[in-house]
Amino acid sequence: MGAASALIFNLLLFVIPVLGIQLLSSVYQNTPQQNAPSAEMIAETRRSIELAFEKLSVPGREARAHWADLVETELDARNVSAARGFLLAAPQLLTREDARAILAAAEDQPSGSTDQRLLRASLLFLPNNVRVGYEESAQPIGIELLTPEVPAEEGSGEPSAAYVETVVPTQFDAVDHMTRTPQFSVLGTVEDLADRGRTWIGGDRKRSKEFKLTGFAMTVDPSVTGVPSVRMTQAASVLKMALRAGRLDDDYARALAQRIDAAVPDAVLTENIENAFAEVAPLRIRAERVRAAFEASIDARAAARLGPELEQIGRIVENTSARGAITLISEAQSAADIHRARLIAQAGGDRAVALTSLLGRDAFSLTGFNLRWSIDTILRLMALVAAGLALCLVTLSAVMKMFKPKEKSQTLPAPAA
Repeated sequence: MGAASALIFNLLLFVIPVLGIQLLSSVYQNTPQQNAPSAEMIAETRRSIELAFEKLSVPGREARAHWADLVETELDARNVSAARGFLLAAPQLLTREDARAILAAAEDQPSGSTDQRLLRASLLFLPNNVRVGYEESAQPIGIELLTPEVPAEEGSGEPSAAYVETVVPTQFDAVDHMTRTPQFSVLGTVEDLADRGRTWIGGDRKRSKEFKLTGFAMTVDPSVTGVPSVRMTQAASVLKMALRAGRLDDDYARALAQRIDAAVPDAVLTENIENAFAEVAPLRIRAERVRAAFEASIDARAAARLGPELEQIGRIVENTSARGAITLISEAQSAADIHRARLIAQAGGDRAVALTSLLGRDAFSLTGFNLRWSIDTILRLMALVAAGLALCLVTLSAVMKMFKPKEKSQTLPAPAA
């Protein structure tokens, strides 16, 4: 019996780690870490976002004033995306009577998507000054081109007011714009990249990561990263703005810098750019040489690892806005947080921006399936628990045998003569 117990004990010591690894792998596959969240995950997260807004509501007559204050606060901070999110969350933040009235008004809207109709209806319930402020902030629509050459104000933590926004106007309805996201870029042109390259090899290594990120986004082959060019441009632009404004978490900024350095190694880039400037040439030819230098400097394997992260940030921009994406990624402490930010952005759009502006990183906990596991995961957990209990029983049995007193053998009396 002792040999059998020892065999079971050693077998369980081998089985339990294997079951643990399989369980962790199964749980990981059901979290928002994956690149493409399932429809069920998105629906679960959307419900969590709605419940979070309901918990933030103020009961009674103060609800509408509290809601208007939330919208006005975000407008004062020039975060239109978050203000839009609070407008979309009006049915959850207001009383039941107001919620029913807003939903009824949205149903009466003649055109537009569900969110557009809801926004038009919500505006009717705002005080006049807040409504006018929002409509002014939401205009005009077009292509945002934020000049990247103006530094952020030191210590402000915000982009400098000197950033110039050039808008290419198009026909628009000021209210319909509430759910539209303009394309934007702060990367500049290849000529700008060449000018920066000259100062970079001259010894000015300030904002080195921004320079590398810009060149990487402008020259990397989409087939290497798996990220379309437009999405890459938007993601790199948001990261560049966040880096310049000092909005990224320190730990995440360091990890991101390491991934950028791996994708565009310093030594290789320096040599290639120096070769690009070795001969005097016109501006256009020099710019093309710098582009080619960046293309030749990119490490394909490291670029493939950086690509999925930029993909997630690009998705965040598409589901919110440039400013909304900065609000979300500024709370990220790791690449895993970027995936969670993408999930809440895809599930809630500007509602996610509003919650993150109000709750900070706690908003990432709203991602669906944090505790909802698949049947396969539950079975693996049950097997692990059973193996653990069996190990405890075998160990306990062995310990009890060690301390159990041995029975004294009784000697039989000698037979009488």
